[in-house]
Amino acid sequence: MTQPGPIPVPPDFSFEWELEGDEHHFWMQDRMHLPNALTPLDQTLVQPSFSVGASRAIAKLSMPITGLRIGIFGGYAYLSPQPFMGTPEETGARFEEMKRITGELGMTVLND
Repeated sequence: MTQPGPIPVPPDFSFEWELEGDEHHFWMQDRMHLPNALTPLDQTLVQPSFSVGASRAIAKLSMPITGLRIGIFGGYAYLSPQPFMGTPEETGARFEEMKRITGELGMTVLND
């Protein structure tokens, strides 16, 4: 059985991270919101606005993450959730608040 860990990078693969430390983040491809490759113009518009908007929604919903970074790698959007680093009690309270808020908003989501 394969153990979790970094994916080996082929020696002929050239890549530079946008910010120092990004190589230590968890990145996942965003196939729901941005499933197709982005043009350079799309990248300049989507990258800052999506990250700011998603992070505001995350804060309002009291989600168990504190923000969502977006990176464009090879023309595709990847997301890096920033984890909430609280105590188990604080994390539990955050989950309860998220359930309460989404329960309230869920009742009017189609009208909104």
